[in-house]
Amino acid sequence: MWIRSELKSRARQSLRNNGYWVALSAIVIVTILSGGIGGVGNAGRSPVNVEYRLNAYEADQMGDFMRSISPMLLFFVIGITLLSVAYGIFVANPLTVGKSRFFLEHRFRRPGVGLVFWPFSSGSYLNVVKAVFMQGLFIVLWSLLLIVPGIIKAYQYILVPYILADNPSLTWRRALELSRRMTDGCKFNIFVLQLSFIGWYLLGSLALIVGAFFVAPYPESTMAELYITLREQALSSGVTSESELPGVA
Repeated sequence: MWIRSELKSRARQSLRNNGYWVALSAIVIVTILSGGIGGVGNAGRSPVNVEYRLNAYEADQMGDFMRSISPMLLFFVIGITLLSVAYGIFVANPLTVGKSRFFLEHRFRRPGVGLVFWPFSSGSYLNVVKAVFMQGLFIVLWSLLLIVPGIIKAYQYILVPYILADNPSLTWRRALELSRRMTDGCKFNIFVLQLSFIGWYLLGSLALIVGAFFVAPYPESTMAELYITLREQALSSGVTSESELPGVA
């Protein structure tokens, strides 16, 4: 069984040795490209109240106009929704695998931030897309039953991006199976591990939310350490082999 404090200690060592700022840059790039940052909008502006009374003729004209554009508006909304879903599946999801690959390599060296785009040039891009999609689909389907089963499945499949970062050619069934077996008996411990960073995130949120970015490399590096530890345990127990999960060195 792994020890939480040891994983965190190794994560801090990796950030010191191989670059905290490059790790932060990788996270910022992935977050922006995954749609994690919204616009500033009109925050801080004073509201302006405008009162205008429509007469009966103007109200009828407005109603006719709204009815005429409603089909176009509906098609526009559907189009934007489909584009957003497609972007999430084909761009944002692979980027999570790229981020996992970055932090697995970051343990041994100082990688370039461009490594987050690694899935797109790995030769197994579509396989990665399919595997991460199936991971999310299973979690959603279980969540439709009850919240708790969905949470359990989320932790059961939490290693899928790291497994694909290790071997992007694995089938989605095998990737999910390996994650399930590697997390068997330690899902609650993983939950506690992630929960242990809540104080850091609360501290980061004091800096107008942006501070959370500066905290993020620490838990990301710790999760990479967790995967490496669980991979070694899976190898020693015969769950997998080095030909299947060759590791990153």
